[in-house]
Amino acid sequence: MDADELELILRAVGGDADSFGVLADRYTPTLLGLIYTFVGSTETARDLTQEALLKAYTALGTLHRPERFGSWLRQIAANLAKSHLRQQSHRQTIPLEEHLQQDESAPVDQALLRDELLSSLRSLPEGPRAAVVMHYLSGLAPAEAASRLGISRAAFDTRLSRGRETLRRELSQMMEETFDETQQQVAVYVAGMASRVRAALGDAQRERVAAARELALLAARANLARLAADLKGHDENGRTRTAQLLGDTADRRAEEPLLAALQTDEQPAVLAELCRSLARVGGIGALPALRHLARQTAAIDVNKAATDAVRSLEAPAEAAAGDGDIAVSIADLRAAGIEGLFLDLLADPSPAVQRHAIEGLGRVESLKAVPRLA
Repeated sequence: MDADELELILRAVGGDADSFGVLADRYTPTLLGLIYTFVGSTETARDLTQEALLKAYTALGTLHRPERFGSWLRQIAANLAKSHLRQQSHRQTIPLEEHLQQDESAPVDQALLRDELLSSLRSLPEGPRAAVVMHYLSGLAPAEAASRLGISRAAFDTRLSRGRETLRRELSQMMEETFDETQQQVAVYVAGMASRVRAALGDAQRERVAAARELALLAARANLARLAADLKGHDENGRTRTAQLLGDTADRRAEEPLLAALQTDEQPAVLAELCRSLARVGGIGALPALRHLARQTAAIDVNKAATDAVRSLEAPAEAAAGDGDIAVSIADLRAAGIEGLFLDLLADPSPAVQRHAIEGLGRVESLKAVPRLA
């Protein structure tokens, strides 16, 4: 503790409210992070932090060792957090996950990682947990955090290293398990798609064409990088067809390349198709660009497409998981035998089925198809 802070503490103990205000500002990030690890809610942590500071101010007369102000303040905060949890448990046992879901300030797209991180963080021993909270959640530099904890910089670094390594190990295991589950989900999905297409091969031409088209769209989703590159081609008609195909995939990953093309392409036909496709993939992030285009363009078709896209994306709708949420790769398709299925479709008497098969073989980059197509 430096002399300046000790002087502030002594003045606060002597009744100087302004000095305590300065101390409160300094220690608020530390208390927020500490309490958050107990309660798992940003809003509750804010409330309890204010309560802890108020309680500390009214109890300054009991602080007999001013140099221990930081530890004394953290103990007050920890006791309040524990008391809050006991009260909650008496009323109702609320899982940590529900606490986090009630915290609207947390980003939804990081919910899984946030939940696992907080759970792992709370399981750490007190020393490493405090070091991680103060450095990574409260944003304190190691030297300042060590001073607040009343330990040496070397001791703080040791605690931080232990906490970080434990979290890394646990989160790495979690990510591996999540990856395995995702791969299994993809395998089941692709296998189901292949079964539906094979079952449709004996149906009427209309059903065969629809099945072949569905399979070709699956291949397009597996190679979005190639489609994104095609959006930068020199041929206007080619860029228009590519934009339409990206929209047909309904894959949310297509939003980024579609939006990038919307901001650089100058051809009205391409721009109109990009607008329609962004609406079909649910490209919420493209709304500002679409609104700007609708206001600025003089092309009637582009204005209508952009306006319709804005209306579609702004319309309230419940988010529902769909095929576009399952990320597939070329390796996934080959593992499921999709390449061979495309080759079988080449023998179909319908030119439309053959066309979809050829498109699909190109998307999965099949060398086996070369002799058949030559």
